[in-house]
Amino acid sequence: MDSNLEEWHRSAGFTDAQQQAIAEARQRFHTAGGPTTQRIIERIAVAITQTFTDSDVMVERWPSHIRVLMNKFSRSAAQPAKEFESWARPRDQEKRKQALSVWTSLLAFLIFNWKSYGADGALVSMGLNLSWTLKDDIDTIRYYAKSGRSLKVLGQMASIFFVKMIKDATATPHTNPLVWWLAVLIQTEVLGDQPRWKLAGLQDTLSFSPKLEAIDHYARVLVLEDAFYRGDLSPAEKEDLQDSLNQVSISWIDQDAERPPVDSLQNLLQRVSH
Repeated sequence: MDSNLEEWHRSAGFTDAQQQAIAEARQRFHTAGGPTTQRIIERIAVAITQTFTDSDVMVERWPSHIRVLMNKFSRSAAQPAKEFESWARPRDQEKRKQALSVWTSLLAFLIFNWKSYGADGALVSMGLNLSWTLKDDIDTIRYYAKSGRSLKVLGQMASIFFVKMIKDATATPHTNPLVWWLAVLIQTEVLGDQPRWKLAGLQDTLSFSPKLEAIDHYARVLVLEDAFYRGDLSPAEKEDLQDSLNQVSISWIDQDAERPPVDSLQNLLQRVSH
């Protein structure tokens, strides 16, 4: 696998100067201990954890054919006929925390290296050239995290920001932060051996393959949610669908149980959503 990753990283076209800038920025981030920086990172971590976990749980309310379809769009080795499964049960706690840290570290690293408009040279020096839309998003998220405002709104901002990256049809390692982040991880953790960071009290222990799985898992969750909330349904149709989804019991998740057999309400949702 390492040889394939090395070849992909080489084809991404990062210069020696850009790779050096990435290595130095990662080291600075690893040792950053200022109270303002730590407070911003902690708030981002909490917001992403709450928002992503809630979204992940909601997937279990959808009919089985929707969850099967989610796996068909997976980049992982999951069986196409297998239903998507959330990581929301108590047994998944450690896996969930590590997976969410992949997304948290990406956003925290971007914000750590963002100062203001016209002063985003740190990211440019690392080979990332952001659109003005993404610059606006990062600047707003940084301000919101620093100001101590609503964690729910902060989580929603992060989700919208990530969805833009996931749905970017022209993504490259030099324009899309998510693809660029893969290059950063390959350089510093697969081809290099830089120290793993500790974010919001959680020590990173994942190798590259589980990190890809974490990105793949939550990317599908975010896209489903985006399709529902920002799709073509009318407000009335969305409300009706949301009411129907809310009637599906997911108490088995908190009970750390297995998903129960499909009930009559799920069967109805199956027919309606086809």
